[in-house]
Amino acid sequence: MNQLIQRKGFDLREFRFTDTKLYYNQGRFGSANEIDIPFENIDGERVSFSTSRTWLIALGCGFLVLGILSMIFASTFLEPFAVIALAFVFAALCVVLYFRSRRTFWKLKLKSEDFIYLYKDIPSRQETEDFLKDLTKARNNYLRENYLQIDENMDYEQQYYNLRWLLAVEAISKTEFDVKYDELKQTVNPEKTSIGFTK
Repeated sequence: MNQLIQRKGFDLREFRFTDTKLYYNQGRFGSANEIDIPFENIDGERVSFSTSRTWLIALGCGFLVLGILSMIFASTFLEPFAVIALAFVFAALCVVLYFRSRRTFWKLKLKSEDFIYLYKDIPSRQETEDFLKDLTKARNNYLRENYLQIDENMDYEQQYYNLRWLLAVEAISKTEFDVKYDELKQTVNPEKTSIGFTK
């Protein structure tokens, strides 16, 4: 699965990937913003994240307090029980809206210290997990094909850096790193530069 479409209210998020990039399109109220992210820029780390509108709970508590106060200091113009019933209705509405507004995301870390956000359970939790698994597999395949090969004509330090980077972003395992590092040492000898004067 190389495409994921997520809709919630007026929010639309579309994700798709090719062999080299992830395309991310976010739209809201008719406007859209699409960016393409090379696989090299996807760090691979993902973190669970949730948002909620806690002010709705505070508002609901405020309605309850107002209802109770109005019942204690009843006005001659309003029926006390009608006021408290109305306050309970508004408070219950605030609680319902609070739970409906809660959102859970996967934050996918980018190399630039930015994140992209994917709803965890839209259209379903399984589809989101499958998309992320396929994206990680495609990214790892691309990075391995382009940065894991040892070339005797390339700079030792750059190739060593590539191996460390592939390990850091979890595109290769520690065992694969060790094997490739040994191959690098046998294929390309690090150049030693002498500092100062020689006799």
